[in-house]
Amino acid sequence: MAWESLQAGDIDTAERIAESLQVSYPQWATPLALRGWAALARDDVLTAAPYFQEALKVAPQHVGALAGMMWVYRARQDWVLALTYAEKLEAVLAHSPDWVNEVDLIRRRAVETMVEQARLARRQGDVAQATHWYRQAAARALTDTRLQVEAGDWFRSLGQVQEALPYYQLAYQSDPDDMQVLRRLAEALVETRQWLQAKPLLERLVRAEPSQRRWVELLQTADLEIQRSAVYTEYQQIERAPYVTRGQVAALLYLEIPRIAQEPLSGPPPIILDLEDHWARTFIQKVVAMGLIPLFDNHTFQPHRVVQRGEFAFILYNVLRYFDRDTLVKIPSGLTIPDVSPLHRYYVPIRYAVTLGLLPLEPDGSFRPGQNVNGPQALRAVQTLGNLLR
Repeated sequence: MAWESLQAGDIDTAERIAESLQVSYPQWATPLALRGWAALARDDVLTAAPYFQEALKVAPQHVGALAGMMWVYRARQDWVLALTYAEKLEAVLAHSPDWVNEVDLIRRRAVETMVEQARLARRQGDVAQATHWYRQAAARALTDTRLQVEAGDWFRSLGQVQEALPYYQLAYQSDPDDMQVLRRLAEALVETRQWLQAKPLLERLVRAEPSQRRWVELLQTADLEIQRSAVYTEYQQIERAPYVTRGQVAALLYLEIPRIAQEPLSGPPPIILDLEDHWARTFIQKVVAMGLIPLFDNHTFQPHRVVQRGEFAFILYNVLRYFDRDTLVKIPSGLTIPDVSPLHRYYVPIRYAVTLGLLPLEPDGSFRPGQNVNGPQALRAVQTLGNLLR
């Protein structure tokens, strides 16, 4: 009866019934909610709010009281608090069509308020508040591409790229053709070294912006990192190896010196008879094709053969010569190495390796060309050479 009276506009009757019910059933939330709605019908928000609050103390999921509080804060244009009750109402009613439009309106206004608060906090240098409001706003507008990008940019500006990623991903899902979103997501994936996920996005960027060399270089890096990941277990062993093999050196050159992987080749691939299923097969084929590590006369590579310091210096020298960088190296005229005479087969490569600091001399001044190269030495030498060739 009371609800019907309210709907009919008979506020006095509704209030009398609600007061009577409250006296008879003081433990009920409904009479309190009725009195709150009667106050709202008179535009008396101040009186209505306490009734709804008391009703919610009795029954926290009371639909009438939740809806009442939503309308109280809506009337005050406090959209954030209105949304708090709207979301509780939504949870209780499971998206009842009676309230869905009103809840959506409140959510939009609340999100606008939250974004304004976030931007204000940014201007004031309040990182905690800006972070809070961006999280709140973005969580309630999952398909708002601009907002998701703005939230992602905020976390990225704080150096929290991993936290920025979900926002960029949501923006990309909403609008995969937005180039700004595509760039942001690709960059974030690269920065977090998620190369497999970044690769298709980088491929799109290369096609869309072919003049942007940066995308080409990042795509090449992604390819390298994916290849490195595919052979990660084997490759990881190199830096701890007591000695390195020819196959391991080929992998080091390919994966640590980007210019080698990027170098285009023409002509048929070299014939190599003993690679079979070797984990570094792709890398070996490339360095052989470039002439960096020569084959033996019987067309074998012998990937498991241990590399000695003299041969390693020769391989590094081949890389220098291939990219015409040996001309930039000035060999000190007074450089003498007791155990490497001018007649030694690797005399010139060893002098280059020593001058560049790729393979330093022993404490006694000797080079020891017949000594095996260990993993840490090989990795350090190739990385140093790679930096020189950038």
